[in-house]
Amino acid sequence: MRIGVVVDATCDLPAEFYQLKNLGLLPIRISTGNAVFADFRERAETERFYLEHADTDAARFESTPATVEEICEVFLNRLVVDYDFVFCITVASKRSPTYQNMTIAAQEILNRYRPHRNKAGIKTPFSMRVIDGQSFFSGTGALVAEVVRMIETGVGPQEIRLHIEQLAPKICIHMVPQSLSQLRARGFKKGERSHFFSDNLKSIGLAMGSALSLHPVIRIHAGHEGPAAILMTQDKAIERLFKHTIEQIRAGKLLSPQICMSYSGDISIIRQVPGYRELAEVSRQAGVELLLTVTSITGLVNCGPGCLILAYIGEPLPM
Repeated sequence: MRIGVVVDATCDLPAEFYQLKNLGLLPIRISTGNAVFADFRERAETERFYLEHADTDAARFESTPATVEEICEVFLNRLVVDYDFVFCITVASKRSPTYQNMTIAAQEILNRYRPHRNKAGIKTPFSMRVIDGQSFFSGTGALVAEVVRMIETGVGPQEIRLHIEQLAPKICIHMVPQSLSQLRARGFKKGERSHFFSDNLKSIGLAMGSALSLHPVIRIHAGHEGPAAILMTQDKAIERLFKHTIEQIRAGKLLSPQICMSYSGDISIIRQVPGYRELAEVSRQAGVELLLTVTSITGLVNCGPGCLILAYIGEPLPM
């Protein structure tokens, strides 16, 4: 059985991973004033957005996920022929309407796919499953990377689905923002989803005071958000996070062999932070895939420039 994976553009994985694993991609449009950017995770477009809008007030941005019609077009034009089963893994439904649009589109696709497969000479049925990733950015990346790994080992759709349902609630996201003030008003205007991050997370910047130049490691896990560690510099905070992650690897506590990191800036900066080389070597020795990429445009707008997001499936950094 040919099994494929489709994600939305908020899923932070390296461009090489997208290409090598042939991941399907649903774009997200981001607009400010008269300018509209379609995020297809293309490196040149992302770099251009970073240069032109990294310091723009997030309140000026509007985001629009792929519509039901656009999703149907992507599937009916290619995916229903290329695959027999497709997993659609979206950003958390609580933070974006993407999951809702995908669910509506899935019913339409399943009602209309047969003529397309018949034309290609394929008589077997097509099926798909929409999964609420319950996460975002690098967190979604960690879940998708594990699904891809399972597909490559020959596991069937039913077993993969059950595995995803067990793992999704255990995704651990750790953020180290460059500035606490960036969390105060970050978010898109999306009806009832008026802010991508909860008021609790954004209030961290207000409660601690950006003037103090403190740098927390913010933990997001199982519906709870808050600072897990507070240090005087961002490099120290990232180093503390790397140390914790190394401890998790050595203790065998990861529930899947991937660590996903995204950085809203030049990722070569992260490779120079103390602890990165050790993390990379420990990951290699343990057979853990370390995936580092530039944060999506959506991530930049919500988290601000210079923010590191590290995610894996397992136990979070204790608060």
